Amino acid sequence: MYLAHPTRIWKAGGSDRMIEFARSKGFAPVHPFSCGDFCDFEGGIVGREGTLQWTLHLQRGCHWSGYFGISDGVMRELQDRLRWDEEKRIRVFYEDDAGVPFDPEWEAQYDVLKKKYGDLLAKLRGPHRMIALVGPSAVGKTYWIERLIRAHGERPWDPLFRKLRWIPFLKSLSDGRLMRVKNTTTRPPRDERDGHYYNRVSEKQFLEGVENREFLEHDSYLGNYYGSSLSEIKGVLRENDGIFAITPKGALELYKCRHEINVSIVLLRPANEEVLLKNFKRRGEKDMAKLAESIRRAKEFVLPVHVNHQVLELTGTRDDEERVLGLMGSLLK
Repeated sequence: MYLAHPTRIWKAGGSDRMIEFARSKGFAPVHPFSCGDFCDFEGGIVGREGTLQWTLHLQRGCHWSGYFGISDGVMRELQDRLRWDEEKRIRVFYEDDAGVPFDPEWEAQYDVLKKKYGDLLAKLRGPHRMIALVGPSAVGKTYWIERLIRAHGERPWDPLFRKLRWIPFLKSLSDGRLMRVKNTTTRPPRDERDGHYYNRVSEKQFLEGVENREFLEHDSYLGNYYGSSLSEIKGVLRENDGIFAITPKGALELYKCRHEINVSIVLLRPANEEVLLKNFKRRGEKDMAKLAESIRRAKEFVLPVHVNHQVLELTGTRDDEERVLGLMGSLLK
């Protein structure tokens, strides 16, 4: 991974932090300031312009680029990568795992340089949006995903249009539908439809995936493992809007990707315990200990204030449909 960051961060001694962070995410870091002495390149005979031309070539030799700050040089590197990398093998790291920003001047620099380069991060994110539903078991996440896909999802003729996508008019008609993103889980299937929502693996396979850093995030809930893949999320977003359910921990990790994907997080909250009990009854769940644990854990489904999200309180009445469809319709405009 090519590590793109401003010279000022290198001068302040912040590069090592980025190098270790990239390694922790499973990348082999290529640090441009370590590929030659500064006094010979940007600070010497090669000069700034010559150094930037060299770093653009260096970046082209890297399978990934990671952007850790904003400067004129970084914007040129991002602009160049967007020109030639159709797969957008680009990660944007605004903050570390503790939530500490890598570049305190990010917003101020971007506002200034956007006038010169345009909104490159918006170009990276593209036109499509990922909606992540967060909520406790039995709040109705699966039901609402199915309902929203019926309202905004694939139409019968879309698969044919995608085969003919070389015709611009037909491509535009088949793009932008709402599609579900599959999570990975060890949870046993509830019914025959469960396979539409999850890639099911054994606990051993899941833990191997964690070891191989296959997941954007992973968590355990009621004795089962859950994980989500950023590559699967981006695969859906190349041509369509996406929707899936995620844990609070997963929502925190997804929110960190907000500079590289358009993400909206919606917290589904039951108005009372009766909403959950009614949905558990529909499932045929009779294990009282599991019911009690699920209701207790429901109180843990909250998100920090700094994570931008919407809250929908579900009452289990007909009013829910109008409110859910109204909110999702506004997010998908």
